[in-house]
Amino acid sequence: MDQTADIERVAGSLGLGVRALQRRLNGDGVNFRELVNRVRIARATEFLRGSAESITTIAAELGYVNSTHFTRAFKAAVGLSPRDFRRRRFTHQALAGRE
Repeated sequence: MDQTADIERVAGSLGLGVRALQRRLNGDGVNFRELVNRVRIARATEFLRGSAESITTIAAELGYVNSTHFTRAFKAAVGLSPRDFRRRRFTHQALAGRE
């Protein structure tokens, strides 16, 4: 997932035309941009859970223009900022370790 996640490239890699890919996605009730955003958020949660990479680095790896755009998109999707999501994970792990 990077800044080149565009529909033309993805359709071509699947051996489809752009319109054919759009029709298939629409048949599943999603459009290309929504799908890209879902994948980015899913990957972001994996990165935030499993790495110590900075928010800025994660944002860049996922193709966001900057960490502000990433934070806004992540918070809209998850309900927490990336920093709060990561903190909550560490807090949860610490509490689980006490049991």
